[in-house]
Amino acid sequence: MLRASSDTPESKAVLAEAYLASGQFDDARALLEDARAQDPENIRVLALLGPVYGRAGELDRAAEALETAFALGERGPELRRNLALVYLRQQKIEEAITELRLAAREASGNASIWFTLGNAYLQARDPSLAAEAFIRSLEIRPDWPEATFNLALALEESGAKADAAEALRRFQFRARTGMFPSEAPRRSAAIVSTCARDRRPLSTPLSSTETASPRRPI
Repeated sequence: MLRASSDTPESKAVLAEAYLASGQFDDARALLEDARAQDPENIRVLALLGPVYGRAGELDRAAEALETAFALGERGPELRRNLALVYLRQQKIEEAITELRLAAREASGNASIWFTLGNAYLQARDPSLAAEAFIRSLEIRPDWPEATFNLALALEESGAKADAAEALRRFQFRARTGMFPSEAPRRSAAIVSTCARDRRPLSTPLSSTETASPRRPI
């Protein structure tokens, strides 16, 4: 484990971010918890700790860290999104939708926020609004396979069978022809076979980055 260049909470938060980017979650957590012990009201530390706890499945601790940052004055859209992700996993659907709608208003060009809002509406059994959110997400990021697939599910559940079939056909075509970026082509076959069979939406993890995700709603 590297050492921070100084022992301030801010310097530890900077190093923790580097650890998180490289997948060293245990080291990041240790640094952030040490930083919070030094300064319990450091908003940057709290905002980073929330997703770390969420990744570990410690949802109450995740919510507490993010809600504390919120209470201290942080109102950024990514904080709202990460808090909403915790609420969704706690089955606090309405609270999650409230935070995501505010986040989308603050950052209307953020595809990840619209995608998460779409998943929240699916959990709330409102497929029409879910489809609208996934469409907004795809307008910003057209090559996102999860959003394409989830749009097909939302359209199907809202009764737009023809549109759902077209969205799924487009998803499968792009998967076969390698039109999705980075790791998506390698996992496209599993996405199609597993999720098309189970009819389950895909979701993103409790993080500000889009990575491979679990095959069930958050």
